[in-house]
Amino acid sequence: MDRFSLDDITRNFDEYTRTFRGFSLLDDDRLVWLGTGLASALSCHACYTLGSSRLSAHLSQAYGQLSTKDKKDWNSRYSSTFHAVVITVLATYIICCTDAFDESPGNKRQAIPLMFRSTRLTQAALGTSLGYFIMDLYIVAVHYPEMGGPEMLLHHTAALLSVLASACYGQAHLYTLILLGTEVTTPFINMRWVLDRVGWRQTRAYIANGVCLFVTWFLGRVLMFVWFFWHIYQHRAQLKLLNWPPMILITTVPPLLYALNLFWFGKICNGLRKLLQSRKHKVPMDEKADRSEQQILASLIPTISSATANLIPQAKAVAAAAVSSPQRRGTSAKLQNGRKHAE
Repeated sequence: MDRFSLDDITRNFDEYTRTFRGFSLLDDDRLVWLGTGLASALSCHACYTLGSSRLSAHLSQAYGQLSTKDKKDWNSRYSSTFHAVVITVLATYIICCTDAFDESPGNKRQAIPLMFRSTRLTQAALGTSLGYFIMDLYIVAVHYPEMGGPEMLLHHTAALLSVLASACYGQAHLYTLILLGTEVTTPFINMRWVLDRVGWRQTRAYIANGVCLFVTWFLGRVLMFVWFFWHIYQHRAQLKLLNWPPMILITTVPPLLYALNLFWFGKICNGLRKLLQSRKHKVPMDEKADRSEQQILASLIPTISSATANLIPQAKAVAAAAVSSPQRRGTSAKLQNGRKHAE
């Protein structure tokens, strides 16, 4: 149950003045998300325009054979994966390892309602996602519809507005971070796309990635939302005092995202089922992967053989030297004397 009823919060409104303040660009906390957002946007842009194409050409020969559209899509997945890893780690650390949203009686933040708690670390985390969504939305818009259709524009716009409202007003940081934590599935989505483009669709790596995608999607985008909605219901009294932008977004965006997640989860289940059925019929693995494994083994066998041939004489010489050493002879004499004495 929510410990703060509407009457309790309004009666102690003066105590929460700083938490309920309006948006101000000059506030120190606001400068945190502005600064991290700018740094995140510039980093994602540099990763997309400078590092991705050069790195991809060295990582995979298949990159050079892709179409221009697929190369752009490939390059955009570096910043996407990097953001997903960073924001998942940050959100998990803030929620689980700090007292920012701890509701235990001994917490120093106990007097502040949960939906109005914010720290500089939470502001920095939101700024990181804000910069990424701005940059990625720009890429999708410039290359529309090659990089995504209206559903991608809708998803990125909703995510951007939600993060922006939460960062500006310093409200609903917990729930925004939980939603951003669902990015844990993004690396597996990107890896699935890459493995498909390089022709590794029938490999064990593709199947393992599909299983990881299924598990993380179910835990992070299906099961977690059940707890998410229950937690908001338990703290529903605080919703009435949120500013209208975060209040509207926190009550409308999550249900829409959950509906999309369930729709995509059905497709993931269907795709994984078909993939596992194809493996049961002994579909051969990718020929390129087989040839590369054979080449590696063929190159290793002579090396191992020569190393073994060199080690055997050296081992014999070491053993002979150990037997003929003075210390070894002295030890053997002592053992013989000991046996005679025992007899």
